[in-house]
Amino acid sequence: MKTRTASDSRVRPAAFALVLSAACLLLQPNAQGASIDSLAIDGDTGLVPAMSETLSTGFDQVSAGVGGIVFANPAGGDTGGTAPNVNLVSSSSLSVFGDIVLSFDSLQWKSRANPDAARFVVGLGDRLGVGVTAGGNGGVLYYNGTAYPLDAGPVCENGSVALSIRYIAAEKRVVVLQTGGSYRDTGGTQTAPAYGAKLADQTFDAPIDPAAAPFVIRAETQGNGGFDEGTPTTINNISIDTDMMVFDDPADNKDKWQAVSTNKTGWDFFNVMDDSGENRFVFTLTNGTPNVALGSKRDFQPDRKVEFSFDNFYYKTGTNPNQQGLRIGLNTPQATNKAMLSIKFTQSGINSALLYDNIEYLLANRPVPGDMSNGKMALNVSYSDGGRVKITQLAGTYLPEGSSTPTAVPSGGIVLYDAMPTGVPLTFPVGTHFRMTTGANNNGGYQADPPATIDNLRLVGRAGGSMSWPDEAQRGANVGTWLTSGDLEVLRTWETKIVRAQLTGSAFTPIEEGVEWTFPSSGWTTLDNFLAAAKSKGLRVIIDFHNTKAIFPNSIYNTWSQETGAPGIANKNKLVSLWKSIATRYKDERSVIAGYEILNEPNPDATQTKPNGAEPLDGADAWNAILEEVVAAIRAIDHYHNIVIEPVGYANQAYLSRLKYFDPATTPGIIYSIHFYSPHEFTEQGSTIEPKWTFGFDGVSGYYYPGVFNRLTNYAPVEYTPMLLDKNYLAERLVPVVDFQTAHPDARIFVGEFSSKRWAPVNLLGQDSTWTFLRDCFDLFHYTGAEEVAHPHWDWAVHAFRLGGLEGYAGLENSNIKEEDRETAIRYPDTNKIRLYNHYMHSSNDGIEPPAYVDTLPDAQVPETAPVKPYGLASTVEGEGKIGLAWISTSRTTNYKLKRALSSGGPFIEAATISAITEPTMGYTDENLENNTTYYYVVSPVNAHGEGPDSDETHATAVNAPMPPRITAQPASQTVPDGSRVTLSVTVSGSATVTCQWYKDGVLIEDATSNTLTIEATPANAGDYMVKITNANGTTDSDTATIAVTPSGDGIFSRPVALA
Repeated sequence: MKTRTASDSRVRPAAFALVLSAACLLLQPNAQGASIDSLAIDGDTGLVPAMSETLSTGFDQVSAGVGGIVFANPAGGDTGGTAPNVNLVSSSSLSVFGDIVLSFDSLQWKSRANPDAARFVVGLGDRLGVGVTAGGNGGVLYYNGTAYPLDAGPVCENGSVALSIRYIAAEKRVVVLQTGGSYRDTGGTQTAPAYGAKLADQTFDAPIDPAAAPFVIRAETQGNGGFDEGTPTTINNISIDTDMMVFDDPADNKDKWQAVSTNKTGWDFFNVMDDSGENRFVFTLTNGTPNVALGSKRDFQPDRKVEFSFDNFYYKTGTNPNQQGLRIGLNTPQATNKAMLSIKFTQSGINSALLYDNIEYLLANRPVPGDMSNGKMALNVSYSDGGRVKITQLAGTYLPEGSSTPTAVPSGGIVLYDAMPTGVPLTFPVGTHFRMTTGANNNGGYQADPPATIDNLRLVGRAGGSMSWPDEAQRGANVGTWLTSGDLEVLRTWETKIVRAQLTGSAFTPIEEGVEWTFPSSGWTTLDNFLAAAKSKGLRVIIDFHNTKAIFPNSIYNTWSQETGAPGIANKNKLVSLWKSIATRYKDERSVIAGYEILNEPNPDATQTKPNGAEPLDGADAWNAILEEVVAAIRAIDHYHNIVIEPVGYANQAYLSRLKYFDPATTPGIIYSIHFYSPHEFTEQGSTIEPKWTFGFDGVSGYYYPGVFNRLTNYAPVEYTPMLLDKNYLAERLVPVVDFQTAHPDARIFVGEFSSKRWAPVNLLGQDSTWTFLRDCFDLFHYTGAEEVAHPHWDWAVHAFRLGGLEGYAGLENSNIKEEDRETAIRYPDTNKIRLYNHYMHSSNDGIEPPAYVDTLPDAQVPETAPVKPYGLASTVEGEGKIGLAWISTSRTTNYKLKRALSSGGPFIEAATISAITEPTMGYTDENLENNTTYYYVVSPVNAHGEGPDSDETHATAVNAPMPPRITAQPASQTVPDGSRVTLSVTVSGSATVTCQWYKDGVLIEDATSNTLTIEATPANAGDYMVKITNANGTTDSDTATIAVTPSGDGIFSRPVALA
């Protein structure tokens, strides 16, 4: 790429101008407002009367109508002098997010005297814009406050000038194209071709100033040139977008391209100048085989709109002119190799087609690249909202529909295709790039003389979504940053869309250096390598600052130390410095990074007190204050990448209501994340989390899902209450997330972690409990409220993807195997879970029954041992000569032996054999007993491999009196955060009709007559609750359940998530 200067005035045809319209923003004089990334003004719509002007001495009227914005001086008079006579400034400033495209058309104005003395300025002031003259001489490009002469200038007094300015941030390069009207160069006045004339192409030493700047339309005079008051000045269809992707290759730099296939060996040479001295790609044939596969080194992931073009295109086959010769357009990485939006050409035009999502659609009017009788070909392809594709040939030869006669393309071009191929918009995956691929069917080959050529390959499109997180549901797994591209290939085959990469270890231990903190190079190297590996597999990455001991020990920050002047303020500054460093390093990496996750599982240290004895900040408020500062620091550098934030309490969903909600109008791109491990007694069974969770009722055998578990209901002293764990339980625990999304319909939810321990027992249906738990989680992870929300399908990442092990294990698990079994246990690929994961990877499957559990797969093997000991055996008197027995079901059991004795400890004799059922609890009534006799019972489980241990003993005395209701499950006391919901329930045995009535603090609650009671957790609703159960034989009072509602500042955020 050479730098254009004023003396280098040679102009050659170039490509199209693109207009992207966003929400219209009115212009006001010298106003300031919010920062935006695009604006569009269409004068035909009558929006201009709301505009106003300043410093006007001549143009005292601004109007709108057919033809666009009109500036006029109906009173006549001298408009000369040196004062600017129109100066319109947008009410909002535009921030520079990435590449920039500015375009307008219908520009006309005429000078009163000297046609080259005055300029009409359009753009971001002198930051980036053009100043053009009526006569075509003296035009300039403005860049960072300096005016640079154009190589050629539009002749504005002739009217109909259309111009496009493109800024390519990575190259610090500006290209100015004229696509309508006339321009003046050293050869005189020329007509701009439909595919464009290049007026400037210049690189600079420094990037454009990233500070926000207003959009300006300004007229100025030089040398008393003045403006012709009899000729209204017009301009229309003004569009500027500062968050774009721009690719412009005039074929004088091969470094933008790379080989994308190893088997293309024929066109192994191409240069950048043909015999006429013009710079353009020239391909030289060497052996007649399919012979080129070039891809742009830069990736593109456009969203909503994209347009590409090229010109000087010619090639000719060696034998069959109707076979495929060249495919040009947007393509996925070689691993998947799908033509997303491409054109398939043949030399003759026969069989030419649009490739849309890798499906061919034949063209009616067909381009003929092998015919130079009307000049070489120029083509434009545009893709817009809703999936509409328009293909326009702007130069060369084509075959009209139904004709085999080559015909010259008319002035203004010919439309080859204009339709919606499928009605479904495209989703461009990570790694999409511009590709040129040749291939000959039936060994067609290619001619080397004259050589094939192509030039001015250009692409303009909206960057992949307004933010980095795609609109479609993003689902995947947690991963370690040590994984290679080969490891990640496994996740790609599972159709994974996103990975949460956990930055762990000491790689990001801060190093103090002046005002800011720096971080070791080893950490950056690891992260760079991982991002490259993920990019090669088309995966998007969340950078998760996970192991945070270097900044906040165990993710715990001190609440008072976040106050100004506190000694612990350095910890927060370390976090700010880290994210400023990450944003600076990766702000331009748009093809792989989905978002920045600020801190994993934040939690305040509420046990510390301030030195002066004052109360510390509330933990949630302190965390929100830290978030505001980190988010502001990132946004000052990087406006593109989404930011993931979690609530306090180890990202517990119960505290989501305390997390700061950022208004998307002022702070867009925030993702709200929770970690769902409810209940910990099941998901973390057998772990070392304190207080020690019970690992099954015996502390050894574990809980299965769905089933009964001991729920921790009090911390001091530690108390457990048996409860039923099933899908309904999980749904209740997700209510705070639904409530948050109802309150904030624009919020996007990301379940950043969820799972259960792999060693959870097989459930009563013979299924892997972790599979059943994940199945219900997947099905519940979407909005279920009554309001309309922007993102009903929640994003998620399973914890976690594991690879390796003794048997080449690849699966989705949490703590794959117990430490004592690591050397001997066999691990099988998680086939059932992978099938489940793959099903829910697509949000279109939400609500659709997933693949059934297959118990013949290796990962579904059931232990060949007798069942474990039953728990919870209890006995009650049910009536005359009847004793009821109930116990918690054991998995892998076909039947139970009920054993009875007349004294404690036995001897026991078998009283009944009861077939197992797939319910969490078993029940049996022992009848025909002697009244006033005490009976002792145990129960043992049996399967094909033997009889398991006896349960603990229970006893009851048979009586001959009718019985009042018997409560088998009492309401449980709970401590819950303010603003959540809480449910109390009671279970009653027997078939007799009963009535229920709930009381709070001894006062009857109106309309509370069900066996369940749901209340809002507010301070007013805290108190003691009980229920009276009545049947024909009497009334039974339940135990008292105390509901404690935690006010803000209680410090409960430091507790584990068991109470959620």
